[in-house]
Amino acid sequence: MSSERVLKRYWKGPCDLRDHKVVSSVLREVRSDICEGRVFPALRENEIHLYHDGGRVLRIRPQSAYSHSQYVRGSGTGDVTLERLTKATYEELKTRCSEHNSRNLTSSRHDYRETWIVSRLFERLSVWADSAERNQPKLIDVEVRLRGDESRSAEMVDLLFLDDDALTFVEVKRQYDSRVRSGDSQKAPEVVCQVRSYETALKRHASNILGAYRDVGSIVGRAFELESRGFESPRTVFDRVPILVCRKDRRSGKDTWLRDRLRGCVEGRIDPSYLVVDGGAIDGEAAYGDSPRPKWCSDGKWECIDLKTLFAEIRSVEGSNAR
Repeated sequence: MSSERVLKRYWKGPCDLRDHKVVSSVLREVRSDICEGRVFPALRENEIHLYHDGGRVLRIRPQSAYSHSQYVRGSGTGDVTLERLTKATYEELKTRCSEHNSRNLTSSRHDYRETWIVSRLFERLSVWADSAERNQPKLIDVEVRLRGDESRSAEMVDLLFLDDDALTFVEVKRQYDSRVRSGDSQKAPEVVCQVRSYETALKRHASNILGAYRDVGSIVGRAFELESRGFESPRTVFDRVPILVCRKDRRSGKDTWLRDRLRGCVEGRIDPSYLVVDGGAIDGEAAYGDSPRPKWCSDGKWECIDLKTLFAEIRSVEGSNAR
């Protein structure tokens, strides 16, 4: 398998978007949203994607831009080519994107969409956000496409952080996602196969991944006239992918596999075979009540998770390495 197909993060178009025929007129508003953590920019192959409230609100190419038809027309399944944006149309795209992705999933015990849950971390952890906590790992990418082998299409890892000089990929799962649940404490659920496929790609192609992210900070910075904010080139790749489970409550019914691992987090243990960790409560501290919490979840809330402490705990687990 060609290493170039494992991960692609290269912008081949013009780095300065001030002359872009579609987005130049709203560049100031986009830049403000990025700095305030409302929008997250991600570099792709000859594209820049902008994420907002759980959706990709804009897809920017060197001479064009697109948004999903749900956000442009209110319905549809594909992307729509955009003409030159105005501030009003840009704000409308964001509003429709937010409304669409913040709705509860009625087929999943009224749980929230995973992508919307993830977007709640932007303001605090995005490497571009003015409000980002500088003692925490920097969020540098979302929805990262990794290919396991030639027979499988690309799968997306939810989050990528730069912690000191190490890249750490993180998979996020909702508590009620069937892929992270199993009624047999000895039988691993589907998510384990998913994550192990990611880990195989990380171990085989660490150097290619490091190369792909070497210039992301400078390229995105130039495109949107952003400060570097301490974005340093990574030197290592952590070759395990922890599974961060966000919850509505502690109840798990017959789901003994997940329950046992979340209980281990509270007791100060992380299973070395499966780096499944408690990511905090989606709806705040009330879901914990007076129950004990892992040391990285002292506030009990998803948005307040202490990733610095969590990553230190994960890397101390036997069998975990940085390459």
